Amino acid sequence: MGGDRRRAAHGGRQTTRIATDVQRPSRVIKQGGVVRGKKTITAGMRYIKSYDGPSRIWFAYQDSLSEGSHRLSRAISELPVSAQTARLLVDMLLRLDERLSVGGIDDSDGTVGGFVEETVQVLREYARLDPSVIAAFRVLRGKETSFGWEEPLVALLDGKEY
Repeated sequence: MGGDRRRAAHGGRQTTRIATDVQRPSRVIKQGGVVRGKKTITAGMRYIKSYDGPSRIWFAYQDSLSEGSHRLSRAISELPVSAQTARLLVDMLLRLDERLSVGGIDDSDGTVGGFVEETVQVLREYARLDPSVIAAFRVLRGKETSFGWEEPLVALLDGKEY
């Protein structure tokens, strides 16, 4: 999606994309990096919450969703490519999907949905760089998500390119 179309889809605001230039995984993963990443993801998730306020403060709410998505994007771009990281990201996506479907998140401008799509692309790139991460997608088999974001990851489980 081009920059102008992406900006139009997000209410005229510039969006931040996840860095998808992930590096080949090293066999030695520092535990501190993943733990730090988990904490950063948890902190970013606090900004992605349900909305039940009046319409006059809706834009402030949308800014909170954007801030949470930006924080999560930064955290993801700093994580190492590994099966452990892939499991962390799949779990995060499932939590976001739950919040989107029944948790009251008003994502009418597509901020969180766009973030979910970009994270799926990062996971696909992880799988290309290190096929062992594909095992982390098993939890998605048989699940139906709000927007079908799991389909390309399940296709990788089946040895298909989506």
